[in-house]
Order: sequence, then structure tokens, then C-alpha cells
Amino acid sequence: MNSIEFNKIFAAVLTACLVAMMASFISRKIVHPEHPHESALEIEGVERASADAGPTGPEPILAMLETADPAAGEGLTRACAACHTFEQGGANKVGPNLYGIVNAHKAHLDSYSYSSAMASFGGEWTYEELNKFFYKPKDYVAGTKMNYIGLKDPEDRANLIAYLRTLSGSPAPLPDQARIDAEKADLGYDQVAEGGEESAEAATDGDDATAEAQPEEAAGEETDAGEALEEAGEAASEAGNSALEAIKDAARAADEAIQDGVTGAADAVRDATE
Repeated sequence: MNSIEFNKIFAAVLTACLVAMMASFISRKIVHPEHPHESALEIEGVERASADAGPTGPEPILAMLETADPAAGEGLTRACAACHTFEQGGANKVGPNLYGIVNAHKAHLDSYSYSSAMASFGGEWTYEELNKFFYKPKDYVAGTKMNYIGLKDPEDRANLIAYLRTLSGSPAPLPDQARIDAEKADLGYDQVAEGGEESAEAATDGDDATAEAQPEEAAGEETDAGEALEEAGEAASEAGNSALEAIKDAARAADEAIQDGVTGAADAVRDATE
């Protein structure tokens, strides 16, 4: 086989490959398999989730203390018994004795070696401080020795603090309304409450307006909605059929192009070898 015949064979094979590649490229241009990142249809009345969903820290518990259950709180301390004692004059363990903890100064026991983080934290163990600490200790006092994941249920925290309040010869007074409101503001729940009231008022107004609407208008809206859904369904069906036909046409074109290329390559090889 001389060089001219070899060049013919090589050119025929290359042509067939190029035809196949071009057919595949054209079919991808005709049909786009990529899905949109966002919904193509916006449904009225459905709002997107807000990035700012409100407070993410501990919920306020002062308003719950009056009706909290100290017995339930005592039950929660069973998980703490390995590290703490609760009776008056009890020994320190991994953690300090907790008798009289409510309103006591942080790191107040001289008989216990607190972490440097807790020793330098300052302040008193008020109801508010205990609520924040029990929610997630290591977030509230970074560097604390207390290896506890925290209590996420506000009712559990209220019950536990109500129990700790009883561990005293003279239990601390329950918070008044001003202090309850101040805790909500400190934790960012005052705005949540106001927003909830506004939403409730808006919902009530909307219900009243709906109740006052004429039956004929409501029926007309339902008919319009039904027709719109039917039209949307037909449009979607037509679009699907069109896309399917386009895919079939592209596949047929690609197949024909590949067959033509292979046939041309075979003819060129045959001519070159004759």
C-alpha cells in the first residue's frame, strides 16, 4: 500500500469521526437536558423561605417559671449526677456542687477549681444566665469544663431551673413582667411576638374579606383557576411532545450522518485497496 492509498484511508476515517462529532454537537444544541436552577412558575400565595428566620439562640423561659415543674426538673438532673451533687454541703465531683446556685456568683466555690474561662466570666447565675448556659454551655462560656451538649427544649430548661431554685433556704423570687419582657427583648423574641400578632391580624382581616365575598365571584375565580390549570397542562403537554419530536429528529439525523460517514470511509478503503 503506497502513501497515497494510506492518506485516502486516513482521510475517510477522519471524515467519519468528524461527521459523528458534529451530529452529536448539533443534537445537544437542539435539545437542552439542563434543568433550571429556579422554578419556572411562581405560584401565588407561596412565599420563598426567608434567610432571616428569626432568633436562633435559646428561647425565653422566665414567663414559664411560675408554672414550671420542679419535680420534672429534678428528673433531668439524673443525667448530671455523675458530675454534680445537689444537696447542701455536697462534695464536688467533676463539676461543682450546685446547691444554692440560683443568683450565686459564677465560680463562687473556693473548694472547686474552675476553668479559667468560667473564673473570668463574671456575673451571677440569674435565671436568664442559667437559661443561656443550659441551652449550649460551650457556646455561652467558651472554654468551660462542662462537656454537655445542652438542653434545647425550653420547657426542660424551665423545669430544671425551677428545681434549682428550690435548692435554697430562701428561694429567689419569681421574675416580674418587666423582667420577662426584658428577657424577650434581650433574646430577640419581642419582635417575633409582634410579628406574630401582625400576621394573625392580617390573617383575620383576610378571612373576614373572604367571608364577605359574593358566591358568584368565588365561583368565577374557581372557574378561571380551573381553566388556567387546564391551559397550563395542555401547554406543558405540547412542549413535551415538541421536545420529544426534536430528540427523535436529532437522533435520526445523527444516525444518518454516522451511517453516511461509515459508508464513505468503507468506500474510500475499498477504492484504496483495489
